[in-house]
Amino acid sequence: MKLLPHAHADFMRGVHHEDDEYRMALYESDPGSPEIYDPTHECQAAKSGIVLTNYRVETNSDGRANLHFSDIHLDGVTLRYRYAVLFNASKGGRTIQVIDISKVVGVEGGLISIHMPEDGLVEFGSLQ
Repeated sequence: MKLLPHAHADFMRGVHHEDDEYRMALYESDPGSPEIYDPTHECQAAKSGIVLTNYRVETNSDGRANLHFSDIHLDGVTLRYRYAVLFNASKGGRTIQVIDISKVVGVEGGLISIHMPEDGLVEFGSLQ
């Protein structure tokens, strides 16, 4: 998954740390590519973002490192979303990535699970 352009520089400057609080905000319409998390038009059931847990960085055999978090499970919620914004709440809401899942999904008064990609939310490094 690709970082937002400004997030590359943020990681190189050491802005984001393992012990920071990372969150995921959910949107039904495209939030664009903001540098700072914007709660406007965010799904009400996940207002202020969902706190992500189990921050970990894993490396693989091709020399890349991947940033991972645990899956999210929300029970008793009503929401619809297509986009997710990963942001660092500890750093003034600096955004890291916008994810488009290509279709609107949702639930009405039930359980929704958001499964994190096996290869992580963010990938660092290249084959070059």
